[in-house]
Amino acid sequence: MIHSRGSVDVKRKRDNVKKYGAVNLKKKGQEGDKRKRDVDRRKQDVDKRKKDVDRRKQDVDRRKQDVDKRKKDVDKKRKSAGGKRKKGVDRKRKSAGGKRKRDAKSKSAWNVKERNKKPKDSRPLRGAGERERNERPGRDERWKKFGAGKSKNVRLKPTGLEVKRVIPGFDLCTITIKELPTDATRVEITNIFREQGMDDTMFQLVSCRAEGNSQVAKFLLRAEEARVMAIGLEDLEFRDNLIKFEVGDNASWGSMTASSQSTDQSKTLTAIWSIPSAAMVATYSTVNEAKLKAKALSGRIIDGRKISATMNTRPNGPAARYWVEASIKLTNLDPATEPYEISAIAGTHLVRAIKSNTYDLEWFLSWLKQTLEREGCIRGSYQTTEIGGNRMKAVAKFNAHDALQRAAAILERGAHIGLTRQGPTPQVIVPTEHNYTISIPKLQYQAQKAQWDAMTEGRRGKKAFVRISEKKNGQVVIFVQGSDQQEIGPLKVRVEGLVAGERLDAEHWHNSFSQSERALRQKVSAGSNEVFLSVDRRLHALRVFGGSNDVAAAKLRIREEVQRLALMEYEIPIARQSVRFFVATGLQILKDALGEDNVTLDVASRACTLKLKGGDDAIQHARKLVEEAIAAASDGILPSAEDNEDGAVCPICYDTASHPELLSCGHSYCEPCLRHYLTSAATSNKFPLVCMGDEASCNKPISIPIIQRYLTKQRFNHLIDVVFSSYIQSNPQKFKYCTTPDCTQIYQCDTGNQFHKCPSCFSEICSSCNEEAHEGMTCEERRIQSNPAEQERLTEEWAQSNNIKRCPSCNVLTEKTEGCNHMACRCGAHFCWICRGVFAQGTIYEHMNTAHGGFYGAAVANQNPVPPVQHQQERIRIWQDHLNAEREIEAARRRAEALRQGEVERAAAEAARRRRIAEQEEEYRRIAAQRERQNRHWEEYAREQQRRREREAQLAAEVARREAEKKNEGSFCAIM
Repeated sequence: MIHSRGSVDVKRKRDNVKKYGAVNLKKKGQEGDKRKRDVDRRKQDVDKRKKDVDRRKQDVDRRKQDVDKRKKDVDKKRKSAGGKRKKGVDRKRKSAGGKRKRDAKSKSAWNVKERNKKPKDSRPLRGAGERERNERPGRDERWKKFGAGKSKNVRLKPTGLEVKRVIPGFDLCTITIKELPTDATRVEITNIFREQGMDDTMFQLVSCRAEGNSQVAKFLLRAEEARVMAIGLEDLEFRDNLIKFEVGDNASWGSMTASSQSTDQSKTLTAIWSIPSAAMVATYSTVNEAKLKAKALSGRIIDGRKISATMNTRPNGPAARYWVEASIKLTNLDPATEPYEISAIAGTHLVRAIKSNTYDLEWFLSWLKQTLEREGCIRGSYQTTEIGGNRMKAVAKFNAHDALQRAAAILERGAHIGLTRQGPTPQVIVPTEHNYTISIPKLQYQAQKAQWDAMTEGRRGKKAFVRISEKKNGQVVIFVQGSDQQEIGPLKVRVEGLVAGERLDAEHWHNSFSQSERALRQKVSAGSNEVFLSVDRRLHALRVFGGSNDVAAAKLRIREEVQRLALMEYEIPIARQSVRFFVATGLQILKDALGEDNVTLDVASRACTLKLKGGDDAIQHARKLVEEAIAAASDGILPSAEDNEDGAVCPICYDTASHPELLSCGHSYCEPCLRHYLTSAATSNKFPLVCMGDEASCNKPISIPIIQRYLTKQRFNHLIDVVFSSYIQSNPQKFKYCTTPDCTQIYQCDTGNQFHKCPSCFSEICSSCNEEAHEGMTCEERRIQSNPAEQERLTEEWAQSNNIKRCPSCNVLTEKTEGCNHMACRCGAHFCWICRGVFAQGTIYEHMNTAHGGFYGAAVANQNPVPPVQHQQERIRIWQDHLNAEREIEAARRRAEALRQGEVERAAAEAARRRRIAEQEEEYRRIAAQRERQNRHWEEYAREQQRRREREAQLAAEVARREAEKKNEGSFCAIM
C-alpha cells in the first residue's frame, strides 16, 4: 500500500487558507468598525471644541462689557479688592501656618522647626511678599554693591534697580593688601576697613587670591579715601602678621597694566662700553697657516684676559695698502702688551700694533660719575660692573625722566677735554618713560593679526608706539610704550578695545556654551585662524575677535547654533513628590508660556522628567517652577492653577490674574504679564522698576531677587548696564564721558576739582567747559583758541575798529600810518587804500585822482567801479570757487567709492552666506544619500538573509519529506 504525501499537504494548505483568511477578514472588519468609532469620537470632540470656542467668545464679550463698568467704579473696586487681597493673603498664611503646625504643640516649637529648615525650602510657593520675608538674612546686602561697566563702581538699592550712588573711574583707585594669612576669610579681611569707621558702601572687595604662603586682597574705593586709609593702616598687624598696603591705579577687565618699567626702571639709565685694550696683527706665510693659528689662539688667556683671534678683513681707506690676506687680528689684549711678547705666542715675528681702544679708565669712570651726579643722579644709585671680561656697565637712577634724557645726551657725545676725546663713546640705553603690557592668547592674536600689524606699522620710534612679543607658552604680550603720555593714552585705549573684542548680546548665548567652548570655537572658526571665540563665564556672554567680515560671519554661525539648540529637547529631572504640583498647575503654566507642544511631563519612566523645547529663558522658567514644586512639597501646600479666590485684577492686562504672582505690596500679576514686563524693561529708560498697581500709582519698587528669578543671568547683567546708562543720560550736568574717542570712562563734574585725569587714556579734562585741560587760560580763551572761525571773526572786528585792511592780493593785514592812498605790498601788488582795487604802478594815481578826487583823504568823488580787468579779487574768488568745486567733486567721488565698496562687501558677504548655505545643503544631501545607500544596503542584506532562511527551511522540509516517504514505503513479498 502506497500513501500520497503530496495530496495531504495540499489539503492542509487549503484548510489553512480558509481558516486564517476568514480570521483576517474578521479582524479587518473589526478594525474598520474601530476606525469608524474613532472618527465619530473625533467629530464629537470637534463639536465640543466649537461649543467651547463659542462659549469663550461669549465670555470675551461679557468681559468687554464689564470693562466699561469697571472703569466707572474703579476707585470703589480698588478699595474692596485691596481688602479682599489682604484677607485672602491672611487666610492663605493662616491655612499654610496651620498645615505647618499640624504636628507641633506650640508656636515656639514651630519656630525651632523653621529655623532648622533649609532657607531654600522655607519659602511659600507663590507669594513674593512672604518669599522675601523668608529669605536668608542679608541677601539684599549682596545687591547694595554691584559693579557694572568698566572702571565704575555702581551701588544699587536692593529694590527696583535704583542707582544709589556712582563712583566714576576718574575718582577710583585700588588698595592691595598683602601678607594675609591663607585661612583668612573675606569677612575678616573686610573688617579691616570697617574697624577704621568705613561703611560697606565706601569700599568693595574686588578679588582675593592666594600668592605663595599668603593671600592678596584687592579693594576698590575713592582715591582720597584710599590715601588716608593707606597712611592709617601702615604697620597694621593681622593675627600677629605685619600686613602691607599698596595704593595703585584703577583696574578693570581687559585693561593694560603698568609694568615695572613705568616705575623704577623707567628712570634708570644704563651705559655700556669696552674697557681699554690693545689690538695687533700677526702675518703668516700662507692663508691656511693663518687660519690654524687663529683657531688655536682664539679664547686663550694672556695676562688675565681672554683674547680674540680672527682672520684680518680688508680695511677701507689708506690702511688697505698694508693689508695681507694671510694675517690674523688679535683683540682684547692688555694695553701694556708689546709686539715682541705676542711674537713668541703667535709663532711669527711679523707682528705689529694697530689703532686700539686705549684710554685712562680711572679718569673715565671719575668723569662718568661726576657727569651723572651733576645731571641729577640719585646719590648711591651709581654702580659699575664688568661684563664678560671685555666690557663694563654703569647704571644710575634719576628722579625725573627729563634729567635722565639730558644725561644720556651728554654720554652719547663722549668724554672730552676741550675738543679732544679722552674716552670711549658708551652705548646708552634710555628706557621708555611709560610702558603698559597685556597678554592675549596666540589664537586671538592670529585672528587679529592684520589689525595688530596696521597698529604697529610705522609707529616705532615715535612718542607712542606698540610692540608685540610672542612667547613660547602660547601667549602674546602687547606693549604700549612711549615718552608722551598724551599720545600713549589714546593708543592704549585702542589696544584695550582691540584686546576686549566684541561682546555679543543675549541673542547669541546659550547656557551650553559654558561647557562646550572648544567645540563651539571649532564650529564657528571652521578650522581657520581668521576668527577667535572666547566665553566670558562671568557675564555669560561670548566675545568674538577678528576682522569685520569674519566677525559678521561668525555671529551668523553662532546665531544659527543658538537657534538649533533652542529646538532641541531638554530634560529636567524632578522628584516624585513634585509630580503632583506639575500635574495640578506647573505643566499648564509652562504650556501657556512656551507653547502646548513644547512641554511634556514623563512620569512613566523610572525617573520623572520634564521635557521642554526652547532656549535659556524656557530653562530658567522651568527651573523656577521646579524650585517652587520642591517648596510646595516640603510645606504641604498645593496651589491650584486658578488660585485667585479674591478675583484680583492684573495691573498690566486688566484681567483676572491667571497663575497669580503676589508682590510684597499686595498686588497680583499674571505670571506671563510680569515676565514680559521685566524682560522688556531693557528697552526703556524708566527706572526703578515699580509696581503698576492702582492705575500705575502704587510705585512700590520690585525687589532684585524677584527680577532675577524671571531673567537669565545674561539678561539681568544687560539690564544692569541699561540702568547705569540711563542714569548717566538722565544726569548730563553731573556725569560726562571722557572726551577721548572709544574711551568709556566717566567723570563727575561737580567734585570741586578744576581738572580731571582719565585713568585709561590719561587725558586731562576741565570740569567747567568739559574740554581738554587749559592750564593758564580761561575757558573762553580756550574756546576761542580752538575755534578758527571765531578767531577770524575777532580779528576782522579788531581790524575794522583800528583802521586796518587786508591786501587784496595776498590777504595780509596792512596798516596805513601816513602818506597817500597808494599802498605797495611786499607781494608786489599796488592797491588803493580807499577801495582796495589793484592797479598797475603807472595807472594807480590816475585812478585815485578820478575816482576819489585826489591822492589823500577818504572821500569818494566818483562812484565808477574799478575796472574788472585790473581788479584781482575777482580772480581770487573764481579760483577759490574752482578749488571748492574740486573739493566737492572729490568728496562726492569718495562717498560714491565708499558706497560702492560697501555694496561690494555686502555682495561678498551675501555670496559667502549663500555659498555656505549651498555647502550646508550639499552636505545635508550627501549625508542623506549616504544614509539612503546604507538603508538600501541593510534592506538588501535583510532580504538576502530572509531568502537564505527560506531556502534553508525549504531544504530542511524536503529532507524531512524524503525521510518520511522512505519510512512509509511498503515492501513486496511473494506468496507461494
